[in-house]
Amino acid sequence: MITWKDGTKWEFKQSSEFGFYYSDTDWSKNSHCDKHVLLASTVKDNKSKFTPRDVSKANKARKLEAILSFPSTRQYKWAVESNALDCPVRSHDIEIATKIYGPHTAALAGKTTRRPSKEVRLPSPPPFSSIDPKYRRICICVDILTIDGLKLLTTIIPTIKHSTITAIEGATSTNISEAMKPTINRYKRAGFTVDEVRGDGEFKVIEVFGINLRVCANNEHEPYIERYHRLLQERMRGLLANSAFNKLPKMLIRALTKYSIFYLNHLPWNSGVSKTLSPAYIVSGQRLDYKNHCQLEFLEYVQVHNPSDNTIKPRTSPALNLGPTGNEQDTHRFYNLVSGRVFHRLYWTCVPMPEGVEETIHKMAKNEVMTGELNFEDEDYDTDYVPDPVDPSI
Repeated sequence: MITWKDGTKWEFKQSSEFGFYYSDTDWSKNSHCDKHVLLASTVKDNKSKFTPRDVSKANKARKLEAILSFPSTRQYKWAVESNALDCPVRSHDIEIATKIYGPHTAALAGKTTRRPSKEVRLPSPPPFSSIDPKYRRICICVDILTIDGLKLLTTIIPTIKHSTITAIEGATSTNISEAMKPTINRYKRAGFTVDEVRGDGEFKVIEVFGINLRVCANNEHEPYIERYHRLLQERMRGLLANSAFNKLPKMLIRALTKYSIFYLNHLPWNSGVSKTLSPAYIVSGQRLDYKNHCQLEFLEYVQVHNPSDNTIKPRTSPALNLGPTGNEQDTHRFYNLVSGRVFHRLYWTCVPMPEGVEETIHKMAKNEVMTGELNFEDEDYDTDYVPDPVDPSI
């Protein structure tokens, strides 16, 4: 039994089969159901694991490291242990400082060297041989999902389970046409034939591509894409709960949707045409690789490696992971906390998140009036609605 500081208890039970003790992680069955599990490593959380005295000594060790112009950890420890440096800092203090703060970011910015680029791996051709030819003729379900005012055009193929998502400014014919054109062309290049599109009446513009549109009834949504929206919402809420942030600005919400879609496309579906091949592999031949795609959590804090030169510019930058790009070079997308821009990088170093990052992101979300609750809405479209004519005299 574990007792929290507020008096709540976490019970461990003994397994009748093996005799081991375990705890049910379903929060609704525990008395501390209002608590959250945070897997992201932050400096604040790391400090809580040590006494104030140890933290103070660790701060002195970190300050002395900067004074000594950032020697390697091995050299730093040897200087202290061999009494070559008469100081109150001990090897134990250096180890605690590393556990709390991780590698010194200034040392990373100065010492990081350029690493060779990875060999570009061309994706395998789509495995049509293992798929019934009838599944090459596809139907696309489409709808517009609104998250805290951010409009996203989502599509999914019911048979293959492949989905896409595109941010749009508004549900106008021009925006819908521009968002759907790359999606349709992508499937055509992959060898598929788009026979039909199912959606609301606002997607009638798709008929200009020579594709039949099956329109839903008034104030109704295509049922398959609506169920997929619920699945997408569950994944997004879980990712946000696992991060160190309570609310996100719109730019990071867009990244959250792309991150969720990426892994939904790269995992096999039991209800799809294949229980072993992922939708991404069926469409483009891309496989999920653990070493390249499963190393960073969403919004994990890192120091990304910048292109190096002979100037005194920092060779690393603080950033938050936004997920794999899915290109052949296996780069990741990052949000630069200094410039506020999104960029691609191939190499990075994981470090604990320093204090102040959460406050910065929450301030950005507050300025955009983001509640942090991820309010999901579906666009309603009335096919019988006809706008009143505009009086030119007004």
